[in-house]
Parts: sequence; structure tokens; C-alpha cells
Amino acid sequence: MRKDRVFVSLVLVVGLVFMTVSAFGASEIEKRYGPGYDQWKGTIIPDKFEFGPDDEVGRLNWINPTMVKDAARLIKKGKIYNLGMIVDRYSPNWPGHPPFEMMTFRSTVGETNQADQGWLLNNNDAEISWVSEMTIHCQHTGTHMDAIAHVVMGPQACGYNGWSMKKYCGDWGLLKTGAETIPPVVCRGIMLDVAAYKGVKCLEAGYPITPEDLQGCMKKQGTKLEKGDCVLIRTGNGGNWPDKKKATIGPGPTWQAAKWMLDNGMMIAGTDTVAYECLPVPGGMGPLMTNPHPGHQTMFHHGAHIMEFVNMEELSKDKVYEFLFVTMCNRFRGGTGSNITPIAIN
Repeated sequence: MRKDRVFVSLVLVVGLVFMTVSAFGASEIEKRYGPGYDQWKGTIIPDKFEFGPDDEVGRLNWINPTMVKDAARLIKKGKIYNLGMIVDRYSPNWPGHPPFEMMTFRSTVGETNQADQGWLLNNNDAEISWVSEMTIHCQHTGTHMDAIAHVVMGPQACGYNGWSMKKYCGDWGLLKTGAETIPPVVCRGIMLDVAAYKGVKCLEAGYPITPEDLQGCMKKQGTKLEKGDCVLIRTGNGGNWPDKKKATIGPGPTWQAAKWMLDNGMMIAGTDTVAYECLPVPGGMGPLMTNPHPGHQTMFHHGAHIMEFVNMEELSKDKVYEFLFVTMCNRFRGGTGSNITPIAIN
């Protein structure tokens, strides 16, 4: 009888310890995301901290010297493709962001007429003067990369790793996962030319790119997705730049397509569209089917940065599907993203 009681007590203790350990292991991520975490766990939001609870870099942690050297070996011809769009005050923009404006700050005529630069007025037989400018714009103008707390969700307004923007967003930018945390990106890049695969100049507005589309495109191109890749998806929308009406249409990958790429090793992503994913979202996502940006959430919460308005027209013309990809961000502390000029080298 005593042995039975000891056995039962032992089982209860082991069970209690197991439940305590399990609760402890999940409590930090659940605590950060708050109510509603369970409905997204395993789909949009991962069920663990892949790079630890303090991480702010995400999948770009994968970049290492071996990866960089392997990617550099992809250079065969040495041709450089500029993947950045030319930006001015008339450029397309997502309606939630301020427009781009550039104004001359100092000019040759102004310096002469105002005569406020004494060093130019004397001993200046060469008649030296200068021109400078001031820009007013958002870091999400033109070709850019999103920081992984650019779009947040839930009652705690969480971005990557559950960092709450109710706690880590200030009047002068993000206090976690800002643009200053984004390292230089040097890796293997692949382009999935879905528009060419579908036999069209540009996918129609709102076309949802599915995992099956991506797989079919990769098979046709003979392209493989490997861990640590930059995956660029061409919808053909980049060819509409700088037409404001046409360049802001919303073909793009569904959240399921984004998840499929993540599950197969994608490190960083990009499209030639204004908002990466398919808009409007077909059917939504979640119990109430009311998540308007499930693709962004899937990417960010899995630690994958997004690039938008990436110019892939020359890559498509030359049928270049694999290359060395390079880009860097402005190290603006607290930035929710950064203007970039990425390049592909074939």
C-alpha cells in the first residue's frame, strides 16, 4: 500500500514538474504576444524564439563568411544589375506613407545674393560655390527594406520576437529592431519570374501568387530554393514604374506562399510591388478572417525582412535567375525601414 502511495506521489510530482517546465518554456513568448497568441501560433507566429528572446536581427543572423564566399562564386560574367528604382516627387508611394520631396537647400545664386558665407566673398578668384539639398520623405519610399517591426499586430502591437511597440516605440523611432540592427546583406539571390511563367507582361491587380505558382515557376526556370536565399518575386509590376496608378496595384504572394518559402529556407524576400503581398487579401486570415496583412506578419514574425519596389526588369530580360545579391541599409537608429539600392551580380 505504501509503495502504491509512493508511486502515485512520484507520478504526480513528475507530472507537475513536466507541466511547470512546459509552461515556463512557453510563457515568455506567450507573455510577449498576449491574448490571441494561440490562434496564430504555428502559422503566422512561430512557437519558439529561433534566435533567442533578445534577438532583433532575425534570419539575417544566418549570414556568415562561408555563405558569402559561396554566393560570390555565382559570379560568372561580372554583370551588375541595379535593382533600385529612380525616385522623385512624382514617384508612386503607398498611401499610408508621406510623399518624397527634395528641395534645394543652398544654391550658387542664393549664396551670392545673400552673401552670408564670408569665406566665399574674399580670396575666391576661382568663384567657388556649392549646391546642397534637403529631402523630406519616408524610408519606405521607392526601393526599400522593411524593418521587422514595421507592421505589428495583436493587443500588444507586437513585431518580430514579440517586441511590443506599445513599450518599444518612441517619438524618435523604434527602440527595438530599428534599421540600425539590419546588417549588410550578401547572399545567394534567386528571382522567380512569375509573370513570365504565367505568360503575361504583368500579373493582374490582386492576383494571389500561391505555393503552386512558385513551385511551377521554379520548375520551369530550373531554380532551387536553398537555406539563406534572398527570394525576389517578379510580378511585372516593376515595369509600370513610375505610373502612380499602375505601379501601386497589388499582385503578390499569399501568406501561404510566404510560409512555404520560409519553411524551405528563405532568409529575405522582395517583390516589385508596393506592399509585397497580394492585396486585397483573398479571404483574409484567422478566425474572423480579418487580417489585412497576413503576408507581412508571417514574414516579420519569422524574422524575415521584406523589400518592396525591387526593379527586376533587366534580370527578367536577360533571364538571370541566380546571382550574388548585395544590399545595405541606412543606419538610421529607430528607423522602421530603409531606402536601399540593391544589386545583383551575375
